[in-house]
Amino acid sequence: MRLTLSLFKPKKPHLGPGRYVKQGKRRVNVVARWDVHHARKNLEIEEENMLYLRHPYLTLQQSFGHAAAYGKHKEFVAQKYLERIMKEKKKRDDVHLEERFACLRIRDKWD
Repeated sequence: MRLTLSLFKPKKPHLGPGRYVKQGKRRVNVVARWDVHHARKNLEIEEENMLYLRHPYLTLQQSFGHAAAYGKHKEFVAQKYLERIMKEKKKRDDVHLEERFACLRIRDKWD
């Protein structure tokens, strides 16, 4: 009788990976007050940022080359040059295959 019950049991349709229940039995997330407050706060911050982006403090002519008086470009170029030199120093161009596989050499005898 147990075998008969298992054979006549209605089969569940394949819902795909990750879906365990049908839509009628889904769990609905409850929206809390904090979620609404947090979303509203994020929207206000985004709106304020868009306001600043729409009305910039400097015009395009004023903003072009404003850091030249401080010498920031020279410092930046010097820093990048030093980083490139240090990166090249770290590279070892004189490494050969014999040095890489020296640990595999057990003995040098040719018997």
